[in-house]
Amino acid sequence: MKIQLTISSYSIKSLEQYFKVYRKSIRKPKKFWAKIAENNFTWYRKWDKVVEFDMEKAEFTWFRNAKLNITPNYIDRHLANRGDENGIIVISAIPFVTPTKPTYASLPLPGIKRV
Repeated sequence: MKIQLTISSYSIKSLEQYFKVYRKSIRKPKKFWAKIAENNFTWYRKWDKVVEFDMEKAEFTWFRNAKLNITPNYIDRHLANRGDENGIIVISAIPFVTPTKPTYASLPLPGIKRV
């Protein structure tokens, strides 16, 4: 069974599949997470290294020197296929105000500037 490593269609349907994915992530974590990152995000600059770590200090650095912007990754890539779906749920801090559910196509919200 080939496992699809994209977030949009990624779901684990059985315990057997979970352990298969888990083993893959443990055996070759750099390859595993690089594939997840490549298949799911738009990068302005690709990373130099997937991960660097010092287990004694418990320090981890993921995707060293990589650059991305959340807007194209969160909003723009969904416009073509999911433009009419809820893009975000906005819950007011004011009690009894009904949450709003703008679609991807209607984002960005007022006050949010696209880069």
